[in-house]
Amino acid sequence: MKVLRFYPDTPSAHVAKSLLASHDIDTFVADENLANIDPPVVFATGGVRLMIADELVDAAKAILDRHKDDFALPDDWEPPAVEPTG
Repeated sequence: MKVLRFYPDTPSAHVAKSLLASHDIDTFVADENLANIDPPVVFATGGVRLMIADELVDAAKAILDRHKDDFALPDDWEPPAVEPTG
């Protein structure tokens, strides 16, 4: 098993897990209970881990990369300035 990606929280990891499951790729979310109990500890260790079988890593990364624009915006995203009308 390998770490496919790190996520800041369990919901984000589960979105990726669901996307991969829709392509018949099995994964599991490690650190889920710890993230729900003590989030600062998970941040200190790099985030919630999405784990996958070694032989599925390349296919899973390709799927996640192909759908990266479909996910929610990152927390540091700032909308462009909009000029007031009227």
